[in-house]
Amino acid sequence: MIIWKGWGFIILPIVMASIALIYFPALFITGNNDVMNQFPYLFGLVFFIAGTLSWFIGNKLPKKEKRLFDENGNEVIIKNTHSFFFIEVKYFIVVFYLIGLYLLITGLF
Repeated sequence: MIIWKGWGFIILPIVMASIALIYFPALFITGNNDVMNQFPYLFGLVFFIAGTLSWFIGNKLPKKEKRLFDENGNEVIIKNTHSFFFIEVKYFIVVFYLIGLYLLITGLF
């Protein structure tokens, strides 16, 4: 089951776009369909790009607040968040960079 709130599902197209940004130019340059297996460190670059995109897109997503009053007259603020598996979109930079660093190191050695 996939869990998201607001625009959190945008993480999946970000990862797919990052794969396309690395795969298709590498395919064009090498002419080899097996380019991701031939150069495994490219997977690390995919996640670095995905992390950077998630940071910028996560900061640009609309942030709406609703101000309500409860029965005692206290103000309650309800904030709209955009999350994927309970992690806000802009904080996926940490997740993607850690995955990218691991894949980059394992792909180089």
